[in-house]
Amino acid sequence: MIIDEILDFENASSIPLKLFINNENFEFSSKENCYFSYFEHTNSLELNIYQNINNNKHVNSYYKNQFVKNSFYPLAFLAVEVNIHKEKASEILALNRNKIKSECEDKLYTQILESLFIIIIKNFSSLFENDIDKQIGSLFLEYYKNDFKSLHPLDLSNYSYWKKYKLSLENNKEIEIDHLINSIKSIKISYYTNNHLRRGDSFSFENGNFIINTSNHTVNSSISQFIFSKIEDKITRLINFEYDENGNLKFVEFSLEPNEGDFISEEKYIEVLEKSKSWNRSSRKIIPCLKKYSKLRLKDEAYIGYVYHFNLDHFIEFKYPKMVSPFVVAETGNYESKYESSIILNDKLYNWVFENRYDPTTTKKEIIENYKNFILEFGQSQND
Repeated sequence: MIIDEILDFENASSIPLKLFINNENFEFSSKENCYFSYFEHTNSLELNIYQNINNNKHVNSYYKNQFVKNSFYPLAFLAVEVNIHKEKASEILALNRNKIKSECEDKLYTQILESLFIIIIKNFSSLFENDIDKQIGSLFLEYYKNDFKSLHPLDLSNYSYWKKYKLSLENNKEIEIDHLINSIKSIKISYYTNNHLRRGDSFSFENGNFIINTSNHTVNSSISQFIFSKIEDKITRLINFEYDENGNLKFVEFSLEPNEGDFISEEKYIEVLEKSKSWNRSSRKIIPCLKKYSKLRLKDEAYIGYVYHFNLDHFIEFKYPKMVSPFVVAETGNYESKYESSIILNDKLYNWVFENRYDPTTTKKEIIENYKNFILEFGQSQND
């Protein structure tokens, strides 16, 4: 749109612009002469930091005071502006100098997080003056520490204010978030349940059953993501989920209580398997593994970048027993039947599964036999 081009030009321009729409002056976001409050020398980054509890915010980025676009993941709990000094423009910026190269973003994002932690820990009391602000700053530190290896060694024992953050529930109730997290027996996320004009999520909690109601196809708040990050390793079973007629997820429910059975029922497993064969985000996929095919289970850290891992929501992750699907999906070029699946089993697959097997006693022969049995049980319905 034209207004987007104007906003991009204004951000990159050092000359003040005036824009009138229907005879009214349009107010551009002020850069305040590119003033930054903090400088972190390790990564040569200048930063502005503001607390933000409502929604994830995109990082506003500058390269030596010139605005540049980025595709960083939005940050939870904080709004951040960053001015990059250390890197050479030719190494991190696209040819037109208005965007950070995609191949440089992971490294820069990690540096931004590292610098934020250094500055926040050093200036915590001045950045977050009242109790609520301290809780929000502490939520940020707690949420991101486990996502980056370089942050793992940090001692955050003096920044546990997040535990006292009071979550507003339906019926005008409140609960301290730490007490909530330690009391959850099941968690359910219901999608498209709120008024679409309402931003964020709403919550209810009763008898150990926690419910997140969201107005979109995914959770809409940093708090929802934080809570889920705290309980994801405790999930023992996928209780249920349901899609509507358009393929949108209506709800998903997990249990945190002890479970000796399969992570997912066989009925829902077949549903997941069929759905994995109906679209082509990656040709081969990693899917849940039933106990009877435990010889195909992968170790938890097994990963291939181009292979999609089964998930239900873009913003929530959960651990489950994994295996590589024997089905490969390809586009057909046919509008009515866009994708087709085929069974492809070969030594490359067997070897990778063997190298990444969960049970070190599993043999390659057992892997081959289990794939054959899997196909006999689940291979008949392909392309139905």
